Amino acid sequence: MKSKLVWHDGQYVPWDEATVSAFSHGMQRGASVFDVGAFALGKTGFHLFRGRDHVERFVRSANAIGLSIVHSIDHMLEVARNLASRSGHDAGLVRWTAAVPTVQPDVVPIDTQACVSIAAYAPTDLWLENLAPKRPDAYAVQIATTIRKAPPEVLPPHVKVSASYLGPMLARRRALEQGFNEVLLCNLKGFILEAPTSNVFWVKDGVLRTPPGREVLLGITRESVIAIAAFLGIPFEEAPLTSEALRSADEAFLTATSYPLMPIARVDDCVFDPPLPGDLTVRIRDALVAAIAGEPSPFCAWCD
Repeated sequence: MKSKLVWHDGQYVPWDEATVSAFSHGMQRGASVFDVGAFALGKTGFHLFRGRDHVERFVRSANAIGLSIVHSIDHMLEVARNLASRSGHDAGLVRWTAAVPTVQPDVVPIDTQACVSIAAYAPTDLWLENLAPKRPDAYAVQIATTIRKAPPEVLPPHVKVSASYLGPMLARRRALEQGFNEVLLCNLKGFILEAPTSNVFWVKDGVLRTPPGREVLLGITRESVIAIAAFLGIPFEEAPLTSEALRSADEAFLTATSYPLMPIARVDDCVFDPPLPGDLTVRIRDALVAAIAGEPSPFCAWCD
């Protein structure tokens, strides 16, 4: 991957040279945070979709676990746009990563200054061809029953901390092994919260709903969907989500930077009929995709 560049703590280097020690605190103790945004080539050049929101959350995530980032938000945005223009792609993703790079044996690092890496890429840059199957038009999702999402008292849900993805990874692996595309995680009371890297929405009787924000990652795409629904005049509310409510929904979908919106076609053994996506899903998806691409819309201010 010599042709691909990463901004690694102030220097542009090839991907395989953006490294830290295998004994670094970030590797050994999980003191690492990240964020992922989208970029696209518009009529006036490359832009980031809600890039400032992503980088501000990135900095909040670092602060939440005691890491110090010395680079300014504006500089990290400028670097991301520069990498996007040099990526060789008209659209793709940007990843900001921060971790303690030094060797520190204690659980709490003494030196908390984080190394920051920024990369712009298309998903196919990261995957071998046989590991990147074509994404389906809609997902079959499984509701996890044996692995729960850690409550806020254990891990803060509003920050993107690498260590918080281990439980979701195990749950998703089981779902994939059973033929599903994704898994939905529940809290200790059995209410559905989110998927490992995406938020869940459902529609019933014309009302768009999503689980309350206290226990889920407040996804940037989640916030965008809520704003788009308000502009389109679609009734919306936050509400607890049960398995029964999801299976009886008129429409349902997941949201994430990498989708950005994925209809749900099946929940466990319950297949939606008629097939999704439904009318509200399509209206929201079309507006969201246009906004990310930087097309003229009421949401042009989201493009940095």
